[in-house]
Amino acid sequence: MTRLFAPLGEGQHPISPREPDPYFADRFITVGPPIFSFAGAAVLSGFQLLRRKALPGHYLRNIGSLALPAIVICPAIQRTNEEMFVRPTLVRAGIEPIRPPMWESSGKKSADDLVMGGVMAGLLVATFKRPFLNVTGWRRYASLAMIGGHSAWWLSSPYFGKEWTDALEKREMPALRAKIERAVAFQRQLPGEQPTPSIAMPIIDPRSSEETGPSVPRTHSRAQVFGPGSAPFFQAIRISETAEPFIDYSWEGSESELRDCIETLEQMKKELVVETEYLWLEIAKKEHIYYAEKGESEVKETKARQLRVLEALHRHLYMEISKLDWLMANLKRNIRQLQAWPQEWLPHQEHLSNPALHSPEYTAKYLRNSWQRVREDENITTIIPGKHMHQNMTELNKDLKKELAVMEDLLHDFEKRVQDANNRGS
Repeated sequence: MTRLFAPLGEGQHPISPREPDPYFADRFITVGPPIFSFAGAAVLSGFQLLRRKALPGHYLRNIGSLALPAIVICPAIQRTNEEMFVRPTLVRAGIEPIRPPMWESSGKKSADDLVMGGVMAGLLVATFKRPFLNVTGWRRYASLAMIGGHSAWWLSSPYFGKEWTDALEKREMPALRAKIERAVAFQRQLPGEQPTPSIAMPIIDPRSSEETGPSVPRTHSRAQVFGPGSAPFFQAIRISETAEPFIDYSWEGSESELRDCIETLEQMKKELVVETEYLWLEIAKKEHIYYAEKGESEVKETKARQLRVLEALHRHLYMEISKLDWLMANLKRNIRQLQAWPQEWLPHQEHLSNPALHSPEYTAKYLRNSWQRVREDENITTIIPGKHMHQNMTELNKDLKKELAVMEDLLHDFEKRVQDANNRGS
C-alpha cells in the first residue's frame, strides 16, 4: 500500500519516469543497501578466509558492518544523480522540479511493502539471541534487517506473478529512455557544452538563440499506451498523470463517442478546478501570514519555501486544466469535421487576418529546438555503452531516425514560410 523514496521529478520528464505498480518507486534506494551489503560482505569474508581469519558468523557480521555505510551511500548517490542530471534537465525544459514525499500511499500492494515487511521480520528474528552468538550488538539487527530486505526483493517476482512481469515490460522502454536522457545530460556537463540555467526559463522566445521550450511528445517515450485505434488519445487520461497526452490518428470514433469523451474530460476538469481554487485560497492565506511577520527568521524562510512548493503545485494543476481544455477543443474540432464531411471544415480566425502574410517564427524556432533534441538522442543511441546488449536499442534508434526525418521536413517547411512571409512584408 506504500511507495517509498520516489525520485525527484517523477513522471514530469522521461529522465525520471514513474515506475509502474507494483514495482519499487526507487529500486536503488530501497534494495540497493541490501545488495551492496551482501556483495561487500562476500568480498570481505573471502579476504578473511584467504588470511585464515574467518570465524563462524563473520559473513553476517560483515553484512551488519556494511549496512550503515550502504544506507548512507545509496541515497547520497541518488541525490547526486538528481542534482547533477535530473534537476538541470527539468529546468532546461522549463519544468519546475517537484520532489514527491518520501512515503505515500498507492492504494495497492507494492514491492516496497514487501521490503518493509522483510526488514521488520529481520529485526524481529534478531531479538532471538541464541542462533547468533557470534553476531552481537547492533550488527545483529543491521545484518538481519538487510537479509530480510534482500529476501523480500527475491520474493517480489513469485509473489506478484503476472503483475510483476507486466510491470517489468512496462518499465523497459521508459527505463531505456531515462538512460539516454541521463547520457545526454552528462554530455551537457562536459567542458564546452552550453551551461544549464540555474532557474526555470520562460517558454521559447523566437528572438532568442537559447533553447528553453519543452520537447514535443514522442511515441517511444510514453509508458502507458492504449494501443493504436483503441482510443482517441494514446496516453491514459488521469488526474494523477503528468505526461502530456497526444492524439491517436488511427482511432475512428463516432460523434457520440467523441461527446462521451468530452463529458469525461469536463468532469475531470471540474475536479481539478475545485482543487486549484482551494489551493489558491490556501496560498493567499499563507502569503498574508508571511508578509505580516516582520524581520528575517528561520520560521519565515520555512514559510517562504512552503509558498514556493504550493505555487509550483498550483502552476502544475493549472497546466493540467489547460491540457484538458486543449483535448476538449480538439475533440470538438473533430466533431465539426465529421458533421461537415465530405466538405472541408476550417476553424474561424479571430486574430489571424491574413495567413499568407503571417511569419510563424515561434513555430519554426520550436521545431528547430525539438529537432536538435531528437538529433542529440539519436546520436547518443549510437554511442551509448552496451547498446548491443539491449534488444530494444535498434528499434529505438530506428524510431528516432524516423522522428528526425519528420522534424526535418516540418522544420524546412516552416522556415520557408517564415522566409516567404518576410519577403512579402519587405
